[in-house]
Amino acid sequence: MKIKVNKISMRPDVDWTRGRPAVCDGDVAFTEMRMTLKSVALVWNGSEWMAFAPRLNRMGEGIMWDAGGSFAKEIAEHLLEAYQRMGGEMPPGKRKKAAKPHRIYVPVNQLDLVGMEHLPYHERIQLALEEESRCRGAECFTEIWEREEPSLATQILGDEADRDAEALAYDAAVAEHAANRSSAEDDKAGLHRVLGVDAVAETMARAGL
Repeated sequence: MKIKVNKISMRPDVDWTRGRPAVCDGDVAFTEMRMTLKSVALVWNGSEWMAFAPRLNRMGEGIMWDAGGSFAKEIAEHLLEAYQRMGGEMPPGKRKKAAKPHRIYVPVNQLDLVGMEHLPYHERIQLALEEESRCRGAECFTEIWEREEPSLATQILGDEADRDAEALAYDAAVAEHAANRSSAEDDKAGLHRVLGVDAVAETMARAGL
C-alpha cells in the first residue's frame, strides 16, 4: 500500500511524562485508494510509536483501527519520518547520549617536571597533569606512574641485587634504626652511625681511591 503524508501539524509543549503523548497530527493519503485521512495522531507509548485514527465525529462516525496492528504501524512509520524531517523532538529515551568528556593521553616523558624535584615522584606527576589539563582545556592522563621511592638503605648501600652477603646483613640494622629514630633529622648520618660506616671512607673506597 502506497502511503504519503501530505501535511504535519506539530503539537506544542509535549509532556513526555504522560502515558501516551501525541506529538503531531498528519494528513495521510492512500494514493491507490484515492483517499486521505486528516488528523491522524502520532503517539509515543513509552516504547514505540503508534498511529491513532482520527477522532470520531459527534455522531460517532469515522474510521477505527487496531493501533497495535500492522496497518497502524505502517502509517506510524510514515508519520514519524515526516515528523523527524520537520525537526520534531524525540522522547528522552530515544535521544542521543551525551558524549563522554574528552581525555588526552600525555606520555610521562613529555610532562614538565622541572622545578619540582623536592616533591615525591607521584606528586610531581599529578601536578604536571593538572597543569597540562588546564592548558589544553581537557582532562589529561598518562600511563601508570605510581612507583615506590627507594628505601634509605638502598640509597646508601645500593640496590640489593648489587650487594654482597655481608652488606645484606645491614638490613636488620636499617630496620632497627628506622623503628627507633624519633625524627627525620640527620637521618642518613644516624644510619651511618648505626652501621658503623664512615661516609667519607666509603665514598673513597667506591671511587677506588
